[in-house]
Amino acid sequence: MFLCFCKLMYFVSKTETWQTTPFASNADSAAAHNVIRQSPGPTRFAKSRCSEISDNFTLFLQSSLRKTTCQWTNHEGAIVYGSSWKPVDDEEFKVFLSVVILIGVYKSNNESVAQLWSILDGCPIFNLTMSRGRYQHILRVLRIDNAQS
Repeated sequence: MFLCFCKLMYFVSKTETWQTTPFASNADSAAAHNVIRQSPGPTRFAKSRCSEISDNFTLFLQSSLRKTTCQWTNHEGAIVYGSSWKPVDDEEFKVFLSVVILIGVYKSNNESVAQLWSILDGCPIFNLTMSRGRYQHILRVLRIDNAQS
């Protein structure tokens, strides 16, 4: 629980109460080292490495991490689904990540997967991008490391 009374902060748990010292008189202004002086938008570093939309994935998720994730996801998929598991490659993993990002963009995180992929009132982009069954299979076995060790 968090309470604030007249510039005096109290942190209360079930058994303890902590109190911080009162704020300094200039607490309403940000310290100089906390002020961002950079203009908003992509940095020069990002602009120099992103000529295509798909290049943005490499800024956030490097190919080595995607490769490792595909490796352990395929390992787990083979354990869970056996011979019926179709291995995930790098391109399909990018598509999967795109769907996960789209779910966030559309603020759909509280909707069920069946609702998102619904033909009647779901968003058509999900059906056009990846089948619901494949999305759920990948989501079920998604791993970034060896879950067995």
